[in-house]
Amino acid sequence: MLPVKKEIVKHLNEIADMMEFNNENIFKVKAFRNGANSIRGYDGDIMVLIAEERLSDIKGIGKGIQPVILDFVASGNSKLHAELISGLPKGITELFSIKGIGPKKAAQLYHELQITDRSSLALAAENNLIAGLQGFGTKTEEKISEELQKITENEKFCLIDKGFRLLSELETKISGIKGVSKISYTGEARRINEIFSALEFVILAESAEYVQKESARFITESTLAESVIEGYYMALQVRIYVTSSGDQFYSTLFKTTGSPEFLSAISYAGQSSDSEEKIFKDLGFPYIAPENRESEFIESQWIKDYKLPELNLTDFKGHFHFHTSYSDGFNSVAEMVETAKQAGYDYSVVCDHSQSAFYAGGLTPAKIEKQLEEIERVRDSGSRVFQGIESDILADGSLDYPEEILKNFTLVVASIHSRLNLTEEEMTARIIKAIENPYTDILAHPSGRILLKRDPYPVNLFKVIDACAANDVALEINANPKRLDTDWRYLFYAREKGVKFAINADAHSADQIAFVNFGIMTARKAGITAGEVINCYSFDQFRQFASRKVSRRL
Repeated sequence: MLPVKKEIVKHLNEIADMMEFNNENIFKVKAFRNGANSIRGYDGDIMVLIAEERLSDIKGIGKGIQPVILDFVASGNSKLHAELISGLPKGITELFSIKGIGPKKAAQLYHELQITDRSSLALAAENNLIAGLQGFGTKTEEKISEELQKITENEKFCLIDKGFRLLSELETKISGIKGVSKISYTGEARRINEIFSALEFVILAESAEYVQKESARFITESTLAESVIEGYYMALQVRIYVTSSGDQFYSTLFKTTGSPEFLSAISYAGQSSDSEEKIFKDLGFPYIAPENRESEFIESQWIKDYKLPELNLTDFKGHFHFHTSYSDGFNSVAEMVETAKQAGYDYSVVCDHSQSAFYAGGLTPAKIEKQLEEIERVRDSGSRVFQGIESDILADGSLDYPEEILKNFTLVVASIHSRLNLTEEEMTARIIKAIENPYTDILAHPSGRILLKRDPYPVNLFKVIDACAANDVALEINANPKRLDTDWRYLFYAREKGVKFAINADAHSADQIAFVNFGIMTARKAGITAGEVINCYSFDQFRQFASRKVSRRL
């Protein structure tokens, strides 16, 4: 059901964007946007309404929108969407999602400067043609240029979830080539980096030339030099190291896995053997897991008495910081909790957005009460679930609700979603004040970064981590592939300070609960153990944690 629901929401919003570009009636545009929000927030089984053609039972889905949805579900597109897209200039939809533009300004750029895509937009900005348009100006033009430059640069990379999906596809294709007897991915993927600049493999094969010839069917711009095949797959760089013996396979795997700084730190000089374990032994080290082969780990105190990372999903008992249809999630409380139970979680704490996050349907006091009633119904049906909140940290560092409301939540996750342009000193003080609030339990996505889209806001994370340690507040490793925040490079310092961690999927739909695996991978890079992660607490241990500073309803 969920993928259908997500796709319907996306489809309706695309129609609204195209209508807005065409300057259609504003009420019609709003009707489709409201329809998308209504579908997103619907708690029932939408497939039943689709089958019975009763979508108009959902408030916000009128007679004009229902046939569009039915058409889309039946055929994968709707006649309305197809008509709208066919009438647009080719490439114009590229502009809709560029920060600072959107459909309305895209229409203005098209009609006044004949801009139809990113390349023509970049050319216009380069020639200072945009600044003179009404509603734009020099600063907007500069920001558009910066945004286009960032988009172009970031297209060379991909997020970890997409990276592993592409690696899996490629591994299947390469393994099917005759003469390939062994294969392993390597490089950034094997070290579990948060973004990939290349998809890299080491293979054992009879002929590099033959592999290059066969792989050219799916790898574009393929070249072969010194037994290394290079090219592109789905616009991402591909590198295949072809070896002809077991010793060469493992030595190549070893030197392409560790970062250059790591290899230098362990004085690797091309040693070869029939296993990575033996290479490490020759260098005077225990076998070090691929994800730990970074200079930061070698330089940390945990290299002494090194232990292989063991943190695993089976250690997890508590499911925190997830969203439901009460704010900007796609699923009901019951659906999210049931999916978490199936994944092995013992208890859950719903943490929808707080009231200041109005753009995400944040919870007003009335919605808090309504959600609590539903949570109690789900609990009565046999699920251990409680009400928490993801409270916005306001500009002055206070949380989003007064104490009389905060005291009723089982868990408070504090985070920043607005006013990202403060100075480092102001932002650091703002976050520390929130950490010092006795109701704060977890500091979420502390740097605010959105990988490949938004840089971290200026903040002194070392001081923030010190504050978490001093106030017994858990530091989140946000497992959403777009965030993976806290950055793993800061986790060593946090461990040294004795900080607790919370690894949360920040799931906005039931299928996103699985994102936690990316957070676990990130934690393993710093050697974090189950004992340091509050999600791994038994329910009794969690009750003690939640009530360590204030009394909680549990």
